Amino acid sequence: MSAGKSELIFIYGTLKRGFPNHAACMSEAEFVGLCETQESYPLVIGGRWHSPCLIDEPGSGLPVRGELYRVNPPTLAMLDQFESCDKPTGYLRKQIDIVMQGKDEAMQVWTYLKPRDRIEGIHSDALAEYLDFGDYVIASRRHPPGQAGEKPADL
Repeated sequence: MSAGKSELIFIYGTLKRGFPNHAACMSEAEFVGLCETQESYPLVIGGRWHSPCLIDEPGSGLPVRGELYRVNPPTLAMLDQFESCDKPTGYLRKQIDIVMQGKDEAMQVWTYLKPRDRIEGIHSDALAEYLDFGDYVIASRRHPPGQAGEKPADL
């Protein structure tokens, strides 16, 4: 972990261990443990690339299971870029309360949420945990609209 104030971040999708974006994005992150959101949230598969999206609607959906990491400032900045926080259709980094597996006390950590109106099509019901459904399209396989190999547009 490099110098600077580290932050705790809740990861629930393709950045988790064993998932497609973990190696490229989380190599400098320190795994802290398994956890779950204290409140319920809708975790859905959404958009053209069938990405896991945690919708910014606390109190609806289900408690969501994921992983907690300690990240340094450069990793946090890279994650903000990866999650398109600077774009109108991107995720928002916000603090939520999580509970570590085997503990009772909640702690406040960062995570990436999306307003429902930023999701171009929802392809699942609310999930308690993201599992690899096989439809997710990694960045290297994405094509601009109208090019060969593009997944059909969301209906």
